[in-house]
Amino acid sequence: MMTFADLEAIKGELVGVNLDPLIRANSDTWRAKRAYVGLAVRDHDDPDLVSNTHWSVIGSSIGRNVKEERLHLADSARTLRGRSTQSSVLWTDLAEPARDFRLSRVELRGVTRSVAVNAEQSVDVREDVERVSRSFDETFFVSEVGVRLESEDPDTDGVEARVLLGDSLVVSDAGASLADLAGVALRLVSRSGIEAEQVQDVIASFEHRQ
Repeated sequence: MMTFADLEAIKGELVGVNLDPLIRANSDTWRAKRAYVGLAVRDHDDPDLVSNTHWSVIGSSIGRNVKEERLHLADSARTLRGRSTQSSVLWTDLAEPARDFRLSRVELRGVTRSVAVNAEQSVDVREDVERVSRSFDETFFVSEVGVRLESEDPDTDGVEARVLLGDSLVVSDAGASLADLAGVALRLVSRSGIEAEQVQDVIASFEHRQ
């Protein structure tokens, strides 16, 4: 059975091809390990491609444009290494979109103190983080967040994904569904104000259509 990694291996032959049907047909089984959000790019052979919203190959990765940004997905770390665009994000800016996910770890860094909140006994530390942030007269920044995503094995408590905000990158060493990686990247990494409804439009691109 073809995997997303197999698709990556032949991406050089797929430049200019609309990959929506292939992505949609295999979305139930394909998993990847990385997602990156960067600026939408133009292809020299197709200057209008920046406005396209289908899955395609541009450069070295598979992705699609969302507003002024491009979401990239990959299974290989060699394909997506991330690019440092910011050092950290204010927790107050991250708190609202973070409500969409189960947070397993958040490191709060302030001027006078740093606090690491880990999910040792809780499945979601978001409320703990908010309680800590309210307890101190401090402006907290976040450079990395741990998110728990669904696993292929229903008997486990999910797989861990690290959101590296400084690199605009989401990494799941165990692999996660394409839809889950896309959702985390667009809600927590994107800086173009992508709303939950727009994220759902992208998620819908993975769904089978009759």
